[in-house]
Amino acid sequence: MSRKAYSSLSYFRNFIFGVEDGLVSTVAFLAGVSVANVDTKTLFVSGVVLIFVEAFSMAAGSFLSEESTEEYEQKSVVRSLIPIGGAVVMFFSYFIPYTSAALRRGQRTLA
Repeated sequence: MSRKAYSSLSYFRNFIFGVEDGLVSTVAFLAGVSVANVDTKTLFVSGVVLIFVEAFSMAAGSFLSEESTEEYEQKSVVRSLIPIGGAVVMFFSYFIPYTSAALRRGQRTLA
């Protein structure tokens, strides 16, 4: 597999996994917190903090995983930008579901 194909596949995998994981864990957390009858502002701030913490955690995990895979495959410590790119894609993929939901909510308000 060429390096470019591997890079594209890695970014796509990180994007899909980030969106899926971000939806499942954040929705589960917010459902649990909302059961406690907290006010809307607290629920919103909790959700935003959780999204940033999870996105950073998954990005760091993605970077370390891809970097160690490359080191193992090459049997040497050679730096490349693929692990960093994958981590960035993973980080921002967490925000995709919530951005699109906010945009749809804004369109309903404007209509």
